[in-house]
Amino acid sequence: MLAYLHVSPYGVHSGYIHAENHDPAGFNEAEIIKKALKRAVEIADHVSALAGKQFIVDVHYDNLPEVVHVAEILDTLHPGDVISHVMQVHGETMFEPDGTVNQLPKEARKRGIWVDDCHGRVHWSFENLKKAYADGFYPDIISSDVVRISMFIKPGSSLVHAMCVNSAAGMDDLSIFKAITYTPAKALGILDKAGTLDIGKPADVCIIDVRNTDEVYLDWWGGSRPGNKVFVPMMTVKDGVIVYRQTFF
Repeated sequence: MLAYLHVSPYGVHSGYIHAENHDPAGFNEAEIIKKALKRAVEIADHVSALAGKQFIVDVHYDNLPEVVHVAEILDTLHPGDVISHVMQVHGETMFEPDGTVNQLPKEARKRGIWVDDCHGRVHWSFENLKKAYADGFYPDIISSDVVRISMFIKPGSSLVHAMCVNSAAGMDDLSIFKAITYTPAKALGILDKAGTLDIGKPADVCIIDVRNTDEVYLDWWGGSRPGNKVFVPMMTVKDGVIVYRQTFF
């Protein structure tokens, strides 16, 4: 079983059934964001020492208050940790005024911090994806960030949708498949169980057909881009048992 500890200044308030939507006016944003992250890293270090294996911290950042900066977040993280929503559009982003990716995520990656597209609906734009890819900066990980209120709702309805959008923005197929399989498994420390096809590993396999498409993909901010391909799940095998199959496969 994989488990995680959720640390958030505002509680959980992303459309969950039992939301913890606290009033932000009751908090000192600068202090609690910094202290909550620092404490999360301390907890991860403590548990890692007890377990004899690394436990990672994954920071989802978006629309930071003016008194908190991306540099402070990245400086707090350790090699192996993850920074998510790297293509987000609010407040301080990962981009310079000229459209290039600034040095913060590049230097963090050199230190061993993983960068996650962590797609969702509002945490990316075609403008940012294209700027990043023009600068040669691709996410290590592509994840859906789908929650209950965004499930099956465009523009960010699934991991497959995130794959299609990143492809339309210029990311190559091999990098996309690696970002949804091998790298996430490596970041989680479970390459012995997932992420590659190998003898002795659980037989969890998704067969995907890559097809041409004339669909125009949209982002949340009014941007659009013609799709060059669509990734079509054909069959899913879980523990060696077929659990999904397309009608035409």
